Amino acid sequence: MDGVGSSMRTAGLAIALMGLLLGVAGCSKPKIDAELAAKGEQAASVCSACHTFRVGKHLVGPSLANVYGRKAGSAKGYAYSDAMKNSGITWDEASLTQFIADPQGTMPGTNMAIQPIPKETARAITEYLKTK
Repeated sequence: MDGVGSSMRTAGLAIALMGLLLGVAGCSKPKIDAELAAKGEQAASVCSACHTFRVGKHLVGPSLANVYGRKAGSAKGYAYSDAMKNSGITWDEASLTQFIADPQGTMPGTNMAIQPIPKETARAITEYLKTK
């Protein structure tokens, strides 16, 4: 019986360790370029006219808290356009930068109505959004 109990304990520890390792891998944060993120924070100040950076707090636009890595059109409590809800996009560096640079050109039918901005500015804002 002692051999069985020992084997079960070993198996239980192995399963717990695998869960811990998978949890750590799944929670990895994106690399942040602090200097670029600081520039993005300044550039993103205009975003606060329509967006907040607080979870669940929406204005004309949805909250941008935790937007990086989130499926487009999925923040709870916000009525997204069909274009956004059905885009199939998960926001990563490339998709966020492209969308921020030219929302209407990237996703026709989106409700985000800003004029295109320079790609470098959009990239800085994306870097800042990684921190939110």
